[in-house]
Amino acid sequence: MGVQYRIRPSAIRSLLQVPLFLLADPLRATAIAWMFDAVPQEWQPSFAHETDAAHVLLGWLSSMGWLHDRPLIRCIARDIFWRKRRAFFRYWDLVQQNQDDLEDHDLLLVFASPKSNDPGSKSRRSRRSARRALRRTIMGVGMLSVIEEGISMFAPHLHYEPDGVGAEWKPVLVVPYRCDDRVIVELSSSESLAEEGRVMKHCVASRWREILGGYSAVFSLRDEEGRHRSTLHLSKEGGTWHAVEHRAFRNADPESTCERAAVSLVQHLNQRQAPTGAVLAAH
Repeated sequence: MGVQYRIRPSAIRSLLQVPLFLLADPLRATAIAWMFDAVPQEWQPSFAHETDAAHVLLGWLSSMGWLHDRPLIRCIARDIFWRKRRAFFRYWDLVQQNQDDLEDHDLLLVFASPKSNDPGSKSRRSRRSARRALRRTIMGVGMLSVIEEGISMFAPHLHYEPDGVGAEWKPVLVVPYRCDDRVIVELSSSESLAEEGRVMKHCVASRWREILGGYSAVFSLRDEEGRHRSTLHLSKEGGTWHAVEHRAFRNADPESTCERAAVSLVQHLNQRQAPTGAVLAAH
């Protein structure tokens, strides 16, 4: 499992705490593993119940189509981790300065979400019970606003960037394919995927891992002047190529000219029975 998810063994062990229904989906299970791998074990997210911040984070990432985006998951998890550490040390200062008079109110002022209307009771707590309350709160709903802030902070900068900088693969097309006034160029490196994502404003950069698996390919459809018109993602199953996704700028529907060119390319590849891309180098 460590090889499959590319994470540390300690992160794999942490998956034991996750409810099985969350791990039933391979993509979600991988995202959870990435989240555990991003931070030290003592600060890893909790999945004790549905209101836990980690559970909500995965729900948001899934609804936005970013569950496969390891750089985004890693950076948000680390952002939450550092905020937790800062909050913890602030709270611990309160414990050290006035450990006999520490109240729930002080604890929740440090960790509770700004949306929380209940500041907690006024009963006194011992140092030991305060630490238990700290653990419950730090792993729970108090981090929801931090998740929202982390997503808004990191997504614009990371969503178009690949995790596998330096990865290259053997292209399926030897030369660009032409159909009508469209030139179809295969993207054969993580850098070319990232450039396509920046130009077209969509998340094609994250496809590099699928392509390295040998059963996927991504193409840039351009006009005669070299302007990017659409991006085509193909997959090969049972020896036959078929279109998985075809998007224009900002995920809009492609022009009819691009649609015809995409159909022509698929027919061309299936007639050739071209081999799948082989890995040349990956970092």
